[in-house]
Amino acid sequence: MKIIFLDIDGVLNSKEFFKLTNPRDYSKLELWLDKKLIVKLNHLIKQTNALVVLSSQWREYHNLEDIQEALVKNGFSHELFDKTPDQFLINEKDLDTSCKQHEIFMWLLNAANDSLDVSRFVILDDKKEHLLGLQQFSVFIDNEVGLTNEDIKKAFEILKR
Repeated sequence: MKIIFLDIDGVLNSKEFFKLTNPRDYSKLELWLDKKLIVKLNHLIKQTNALVVLSSQWREYHNLEDIQEALVKNGFSHELFDKTPDQFLINEKDLDTSCKQHEIFMWLLNAANDSLDVSRFVILDDKKEHLLGLQQFSVFIDNEVGLTNEDIKKAFEILKR
C-alpha cells in the first residue's frame, strides 16, 4: 500500500488563495480549501492508488469526518484513510509544539503492528523543519502558491521508487 501524508495549510491552500478569498468563518472548513489544489491531489491519488493519512494540525481541532466533508465539498473524490497520532513533542523545553516526523514514524510503526503493508509513502508539507530525517520521502510545498504540478510529479516519483 502507498500512503500520502497530507498537511493542509500551505498545501491545499496558500497565501495567494487567502489574498483572493479572505475567509473569516472558522466554522466553515470548506472556505479554507482551494478547489484547484484539491484537483491536483485527486490526480496524484488516482495515478498512484495511494491512501491519504492526514498529518495536518487540522486533525487536532476538527474530527476526521468534518475534514472529509470539507474536502468533498471542494471536489475531493477520495476518502481520508486515517490520521497521524499527535502525542509526540519536539523536546521537553517546547512542550506545546508537536513533532510531525515522530507522529509519522509512529503511524508507520502502528501500521506495521497492524499488519498493514506500507510499501511506499510520501509527505506533502510546507515546513521542512517538521520533517527532519524524512526529506527523501518529502515534497516541500511553497505555501505562497500551494500544491503545484511540479510537486505532484515529485510525489509521483517518490511513490514509484
